[in-house]
Amino acid sequence: LYTRKPIDPDVVARMEFNQSSAVLWDREHASQVDLREAAGKVDCPVLVVSGAEDPSFTVAGGEELAQALPQHLVQFVVLEDAGYGVWRDRPDALPHLLDFVERAGAR
Repeated sequence: LYTRKPIDPDVVARMEFNQSSAVLWDREHASQVDLREAAGKVDCPVLVVSGAEDPSFTVAGGEELAQALPQHLVQFVVLEDAGYGVWRDRPDALPHLLDFVERAGAR
């Protein structure tokens, strides 16, 4: 559901998930968090990457975040054929990340 390619079983074995915390967050806190105003105060370059197939951090959510950030500092990229694990699903897209880091470092 969240990734287009299977996750390495060794990686899965190291993952920890606290289901009660996730349920609590979804039920009582997630709807009360709005970081758009704080995002507008960011003063460093930001790369927002959305997987076109991501059901959790959707392209619309990525666009909304990118629009809330200072426009001269943000780069927004949508990766086709990628879910939530964009770099796992699309390792060929890593040049987007490397280019961003190089440009941000030259700033």
